[in-house]
Amino acid sequence: MAKEAFKQRLNSLLKDAQDQLSGAKGSKGFLVQEGTILTVSVRGREFRSAFKSATKKILKGMGLSQYNRQVNTDDMWNEALKDSTPEIKEFQFDYWGKVQPKKKPRYQLDLIGGVVFRPGAYENEISGAVISIDFVASNIDGSLQEEYATNAIRFIKDTIWNSWVDLSRKKLGNKRFLNHADEKGKRFSRSTQNKDGIIKGTYSELITSGGVKAAHKESSTSGVKALEALRDNNAQITLENATFDVYDFAEDFLSGLKITARDRRFKKKLEGQTIPGRSHLIEVRLARNTKEKSDIDKIKKAGEAYIANWVKEQIEEGNIVTMDEKSSKSFKQDLIDSAVLGVTGNLKSRGTQTKVKKRIKATKTHEHNYSVSVGKGRGKPSKQKIKKMSLSGATLVAHASRQPRLQSGKKVAQKSLAQIKGYINRGLHNEIQRNMGRPALNYQTGQFARSAALTSLYRANKTIVGEYTYQLDPYQTFENTGERQWPLGYNPKPLIARSIRQLATKHTQTKFTLRRI
Repeated sequence: MAKEAFKQRLNSLLKDAQDQLSGAKGSKGFLVQEGTILTVSVRGREFRSAFKSATKKILKGMGLSQYNRQVNTDDMWNEALKDSTPEIKEFQFDYWGKVQPKKKPRYQLDLIGGVVFRPGAYENEISGAVISIDFVASNIDGSLQEEYATNAIRFIKDTIWNSWVDLSRKKLGNKRFLNHADEKGKRFSRSTQNKDGIIKGTYSELITSGGVKAAHKESSTSGVKALEALRDNNAQITLENATFDVYDFAEDFLSGLKITARDRRFKKKLEGQTIPGRSHLIEVRLARNTKEKSDIDKIKKAGEAYIANWVKEQIEEGNIVTMDEKSSKSFKQDLIDSAVLGVTGNLKSRGTQTKVKKRIKATKTHEHNYSVSVGKGRGKPSKQKIKKMSLSGATLVAHASRQPRLQSGKKVAQKSLAQIKGYINRGLHNEIQRNMGRPALNYQTGQFARSAALTSLYRANKTIVGEYTYQLDPYQTFENTGERQWPLGYNPKPLIARSIRQLATKHTQTKFTLRRI
């Protein structure tokens, strides 16, 4: 069925996006790349509940269940949190360094007024009742930052455990009662395949596997970031004569989350400074790893419901007929074509003319006979008619220049060049703003983005040639035409050309050649 086919493709795209974002195999999904503030917090009932649950299993595995009510209590864990704060304040974290005072700025301004993050650990609150630290990432490989983030969270967790062990030994008068985080122990598990239900490992590993996780707060999950990536890359899925625009679903789902609140909290941490568009705030806390409504499986369920309604509309409009999946292009090939397109879409020529050839060869399919029900109205018997159809053209989903469609799936009427130029210029400022951020120019005052304009469009040999300009004084210096040399990413031309192309693909399927005048 068409619904199942679109659902499978969306789920595969989400998984592919997650894999790319999270980096190496075994990733924890924190996605701590440049321009990230990772807020880690330990507080209240959820922290106590997680530690108590894991500890109960450890005590049972060690044959010490009789001590559970004496030492595995709210008061003991509150005291352990309080005793942990001095060590956490003075600890020298790998890469992040020592925790800095809360009032110390997490950023500095560069030579052109953009925000540059100061990597490090910064206190939000470290008291007897709460530990909250901002880990700010910048300028190193994302996978390494993720490793450092994971290690930092583990240290906080292990320090609290060690404090609780010391308190328990003191209360029980037993110096051998359990051990610290880096030593070996046992935990009971109902799910283990071992007959005795015992899992062995360091206490640090047993606490984590027992239920003390770095749980994401809403809108901070890797699932949300995967969906945001598909949205920002204008991902589409095309089968038969219908194109499912992932952007529409992403906007619908993300509008129900606290993304705006997350962004406001991010800006508050930077004291209202303008920040690069790619920067983001991730919030995790030590708690049980419960399901968030922004987790990937929840996104998939929402996508299934969304696609079901969308497919129904497409069938009513005649864009989808019954479909034999075996005759359409395999999704593996679909992904390969889309991946090639994604790479070619980012290529830029070195000259003043920015021309990208985006057409690639997609796998063709064989002709297939479809059974189409034809009836004259409700209650009337339907007839079966065999219709011979070819999917060769319908499955070329990897074309960058696609036939634009409305959200309903209907083809958009062809627009004149004057109309296309008007549409692009009206949206160009916002599109440039969204694409700005390191390694390109940062969005500071908006003067550069507002100055960009498409001045002319004309047709030439299977392409549309566009000429654009922007405020050359002072921004032309970033083209490295003068004595001073800037990073290549600062060049305004690829940034503007990319933004124009992204807007143009919504209104025409013809290739664009762009020149700065």
